[in-house]
Amino acid sequence: MQKLYMDYPEISKIKANIISRRYLDDKTQIILDRTIFMPNSKEFLADKGTISAMEVLNVEEKKDNIIHTIQGKPQKSEVFLDLDMTNRRKNLSYNTAYIIFKLIFDSFYRSSSINLIRKEEDFFIEVNDFYDVFDEKLILDQINFLIGANLKIESKQGITKIDPIGDVINNFICFDYTGKVRGLVFENIDVNKSSLKIKIKACDDILK
Repeated sequence: MQKLYMDYPEISKIKANIISRRYLDDKTQIILDRTIFMPNSKEFLADKGTISAMEVLNVEEKKDNIIHTIQGKPQKSEVFLDLDMTNRRKNLSYNTAYIIFKLIFDSFYRSSSINLIRKEEDFFIEVNDFYDVFDEKLILDQINFLIGANLKIESKQGITKIDPIGDVINNFICFDYTGKVRGLVFENIDVNKSSLKIKIKACDDILK
């Protein structure tokens, strides 16, 4: 199966062929030869959309296969995938913003780990084992300068690279240019003795 969402996360419409199907009352589980729908995960908002005008209810990965559960029973082997880009764009924005944050943060500070955390529709960056004084303005200015520079982002085999800044381990989707994030703000910073938890807003959410 071709997982097109990894290399082409901004594609929203394709044709595909059903290679396996299983009927469950008025629903159908299908495996396709290629897909733009990303499996559900705790890190990101679930993809929404339709397959041949039938609502996609769930997307999960099992044994390297992507299983799509849809409302209805497709009559043909060839189907049309239509991805609602609302959640996809938000996922792309926040993971790309997180990657940029990590690259900038690591050039000034040290910590044991930096993670992107989602709680419903809110996103947070958690920095662990951090004992320095956090210069919010310095980091935010550097991040937004990098976003404004609209630098190329290259992802390959779990490594995402932004020249000349550096690279990070990343197994998730991200934009291909920093400028697509449009901007990043720190909405709230919770400082613990040995950690930071930063609520972030990026892209369209900044205007809300």
